Amino acid sequence: MWPCGGSGPRGFGWLPALYEWWAEQERIEPIRFTFHLYIPPELKSPTLDLRDHPPDAVAAYIQQHAPRD
Repeated sequence: MWPCGGSGPRGFGWLPALYEWWAEQERIEPIRFTFHLYIPPELKSPTLDLRDHPPDAVAAYIQQHAPRD
């Protein structure tokens, strides 16, 4: 498991689970797909293609760039 861990409302424990589920789906289905990350206020263009970044890099990017309300 990746060290981005953390559960709760602001944790990133869901990222490794997402990547594991994604890998399993691509293993059993003949279709490749991706997930795009959108961060407000720019919701028309994706910020990251998760296929190009490991979970820790995605978590770090979110922590650095997500709005803090």
